Amino acid sequence: MMAGKHTPSARMGTSKVVSQSPAKKMKPKSSSKKQSLADTPGSATKAKTHKKAAASSEKKSILSRQTRIEHSREAGNDDCFKEELNEQLRANEQLRSENHELRIEIVSLESKLRMSQQELQSLSRQFENLAEQKQGLETSYSFKLKQSQKQTEMLEGHIRSLKSEVLEAEKGLLMRERANLQGQEDATKRFDDMLILKDREVERLKKALTDSINHSNNVTQELSRHRVMVERCKRRESELQEAIASAHREVDSLRSSLTNYEHFRPFYSSDSGRDECKVALLEQTLQSLRKELKGAIIAKEAAMEAHENEKEEKHILLDAYDKLRTDFETFQVESRSQSEEDKAAIDYLEKELTHIRHVHNMLQRDRHELENALSEHQKREQHFEELSQEIGEHREKTLLAEQECVQLRQQIETLRNDLDCSLSQSQQHVGRELHMKREVEKIVSYLTREMESSSHQKLILQKHLNALTSDLVACRELARELETVVGSSWSRQGAQPERAEMAVQAAPAADVKYPDLEKEALQEQVWKLRGRLDAEETFRRELTNRLPMHELERSGRSEGVNRSSRMGDARRA
Repeated sequence: MMAGKHTPSARMGTSKVVSQSPAKKMKPKSSSKKQSLADTPGSATKAKTHKKAAASSEKKSILSRQTRIEHSREAGNDDCFKEELNEQLRANEQLRSENHELRIEIVSLESKLRMSQQELQSLSRQFENLAEQKQGLETSYSFKLKQSQKQTEMLEGHIRSLKSEVLEAEKGLLMRERANLQGQEDATKRFDDMLILKDREVERLKKALTDSINHSNNVTQELSRHRVMVERCKRRESELQEAIASAHREVDSLRSSLTNYEHFRPFYSSDSGRDECKVALLEQTLQSLRKELKGAIIAKEAAMEAHENEKEEKHILLDAYDKLRTDFETFQVESRSQSEEDKAAIDYLEKELTHIRHVHNMLQRDRHELENALSEHQKREQHFEELSQEIGEHREKTLLAEQECVQLRQQIETLRNDLDCSLSQSQQHVGRELHMKREVEKIVSYLTREMESSSHQKLILQKHLNALTSDLVACRELARELETVVGSSWSRQGAQPERAEMAVQAAPAADVKYPDLEKEALQEQVWKLRGRLDAEETFRRELTNRLPMHELERSGRSEGVNRSSRMGDARRA
């Protein structure tokens, strides 16, 4: 009895010292969880280690508490047993409060997930708007390309007609122009071959894009099949990934349009180069024609000078002719009877006059021809001026087309930069969502562990309650046995058994000797058993009020199995 009295006090002291540790250790858990939610992923490892250490210390404290409860139950120290159970109940309540806080945090995280989903929906709308803008730009770009092609075709036809006129007008440059035309035809053939090759490459790229899109679709389908078994948060994550995949596909389509533009760019530059070659050839022909025109003008001026000299000579001859005629008239008047020599001289003079008239007619004819050549040269100069104006207009149009292409390229680059920015933002959102999901998974795993530990503690409490009920039954049976023993002793002394307890209470110090047991020992056992019964009944009522009824029903099934062994232990105690 003395050992039983000393041991519970020591165990009570140890239980008080140790029971403070879970209450102290449970507080920093919630703070560490909040810090792990707010900190960066680098501090998550420290939070994990802290959580593991706290969980291990909790397990050790629970095991030590269970051992203390079992020792106190075996030793019969009810106060220590009650205090340990109360501490365990307080720890359970604290765990429930922490679980409630964690559920509140989970709800807040779910609200944040909803907000992020709304942001991703807005991003998807922005992607759709960008796709519409891209389609509009592609249509405008194709329309402008068609217009530029039509203009180039019209200009090429006009240049061909001009070339044919120039070739017909200038037969001296025919061979050189034929060689140039042959080179241009070879260049056009090479350009057509390059166009065919580029078309084949575009078709191959389109096929590769379709194959990659089909592969990505198959991958997304397989991922969706695998993600059907996951929770709602993972389904939301799959929706986010599908939105990001659509954004990636749009980005790939934009990049393909950029590559198409880069493919078509050298063609356009080659067109402009060909036009520049044609313009250079026309300029060369124009320069040669101008040189010839200058030579013709110089020849015209020389002919005019010769004509003026011939005019002067003609005037001189006419004056001489007039003089001779006057002389001849005077000579006819003065002497009509001259000889045949004078007639020969007259004939000679007449022949000279006819020759001078013929020369005069030839000079007039040359003058008309020179005037016609001058008019033709003037017409040709006007025609070449018109050609130079058309060439300048064509150059201005090509420059405008190049500026429009540069603007379109800048717009496409801005769109690509916007898409890259939106993609980086969406990737950042997805990273945040993944980080939040990992934190939620950590919290859920911690909650499951806490629930498992709380259920384990509930099972331990249920076992203790079953042990208490069995102890109560054993104590009641012992009380009945003691009452029967006391009644039998009173019957031997000649008293009634109903008044045995009254006699024991009324005269505790009476000097009566019993043959089986002493009076003081019986009285102490009766008082102890009654006090223990009252305390156990009150404690059992408290436990039944705190614990749910369905767990009591579950534990009641296993109560009958261990009742006989515990009855024997209670009788031994």
